[in-house]
Amino acid sequence: MTDPINSDQPQFKWQNPKPQFDVGRVLRRTFSAIKNNFVKFGLLSFVIVGLPMFFVGLWPLLLYGGEGILAGNTMNDGLLIGTLVGAMGGGLLYFLLYALAQSVLVHACFKDFAGEKVSLRLSLKKSLSLLFPLIGLIVLYMLGVFFGFILFLIPGLLLLLGWYVCIPVLLVEKRSVTESLGRSWELTKGYKRWVLLIVIILWVISTVISVLLTLLSVPFGDPNMAVITGGSATFWIVYALASAAAQAIAVLITASSVAAVYFEIRDLKEGITPESIASVFD
Repeated sequence: MTDPINSDQPQFKWQNPKPQFDVGRVLRRTFSAIKNNFVKFGLLSFVIVGLPMFFVGLWPLLLYGGEGILAGNTMNDGLLIGTLVGAMGGGLLYFLLYALAQSVLVHACFKDFAGEKVSLRLSLKKSLSLLFPLIGLIVLYMLGVFFGFILFLIPGLLLLLGWYVCIPVLLVEKRSVTESLGRSWELTKGYKRWVLLIVIILWVISTVISVLLTLLSVPFGDPNMAVITGGSATFWIVYALASAAAQAIAVLITASSVAAVYFEIRDLKEGITPESIASVFD
């Protein structure tokens, strides 16, 4: 029997038979795509996600003129219910817009990975042709992860990581909603810890950006107390704009990373090239 230690084969072949997932390479590819198309990607993210979220952020101002639910030291049940409904509606709208924005950006990223010119019009057209499957996919994704976190924390985290590349699977491989979730789970098998590391890194970056943008509203009021005690019209406008920009940037970063992770894993497991993925959309 061959001695693995004295074998001519590299030791990593028997110590760790799985191809190596390179987090640095994924991050470089993610931010390279953003850098190469910053204006296009930023504009698209803000139009699809940021602008609607800007008006959602103005909900307290539109609903009750910015008056807090404890204005006059009395709880206003109507305002409280309106605030909760607005928050839930805004959350649902965000995830649906997130699905569309991510699909458009994922398509555009694959074109960039292949060294081709990015056309947002083409990317949007391809995504809209799969709009209803995308909505179904994101709804199942949300429900699965949500109940996984509510019932047991670990299953929710595993589903989030295992289904991380479900949208690229749907776009590139033309699979059904349930097949996309299953295929994503199979692709990420053996790599979930690296996907988790990427999620954490990008979450920290997005959080720092969000905090910095939110600080822009501090001179006009207290973001932590405005819903309770109220805020001026200027505060709500500035806060809504900063929040919308932060959410658009988060979607931009996440979508680009999803495309990079999907390509990294398929390259390692199946030897696929950026050109072969991009050609699927031609």
